[in-house]
Amino acid sequence: MAELLESHHFYPVLHYFRFGEPRYAMSRMLRFCLEVSSMMRAARQVDGHKPAASVEPVDRLWHASMQMLEETKRQFVICHSTHDDPDPRLAIEISQSIGDSDDLASQLQAAFVDQQSACRQDLNALAVCTRSES
Repeated sequence: MAELLESHHFYPVLHYFRFGEPRYAMSRMLRFCLEVSSMMRAARQVDGHKPAASVEPVDRLWHASMQMLEETKRQFVICHSTHDDPDPRLAIEISQSIGDSDDLASQLQAAFVDQQSACRQDLNALAVCTRSES
């Protein structure tokens, strides 16, 4: 993500070149990176004694993705998304797979939705403006 951010920062014209396949859409790549880092940050927030991953890589992925979202948003977001509901499916799936208590699962879901609130609206608007809705 850091390399992608750097290349798009120095060569902004890259924002206008796209592969035909939807999986390469900037909004999808950013959504994936931000979902993963949001989940890891939420897990750390809920259970700070046993971090699920090292703190630095997760935070670097989060910050690089957020910066990329801001730069991409400046170029493309000229419309707004009306779909702003949180999507806790990832948190639900992970909490079910780890088999922890219902209380911990609900805390994880709430923390994930909270983490996603920082980027959800911008990601949805970017997907709408670039016609790459998932």
